[in-house]
Amino acid sequence: MTKELRAQVDTSYKFVEGHFSYSSGIDENRFVDREHKLSGTTYHLKGQNVASTYQFWVTDSNRHFLRGALYIDCTPNNDSLAPVLEYIQDDIDHLIESIRWRDLLADK
Repeated sequence: MTKELRAQVDTSYKFVEGHFSYSSGIDENRFVDREHKLSGTTYHLKGQNVASTYQFWVTDSNRHFLRGALYIDCTPNNDSLAPVLEYIQDDIDHLIESIRWRDLLADK
């Protein structure tokens, strides 16, 4: 992984870390898809008052990097929002699985 991408990963973790004091737990899942040059981590933050319950980063370890976070524009009450959060998290997982890096310079 390049120095620049490592810095992006570190920054992403700092954003997740900012929610630790509101969280009752965190599920961190790392993944690698060698066929599509995709690796990354998803963070599922648990707790009633967590503002961002789901965050992720994905990279090709060379030049592409994508970070995302799920925020709901309302006062956190994640117990009552659980069905909606689960549905959106499933969509985010599908987005991650569907990522294909395209080198725009090579396409010209």
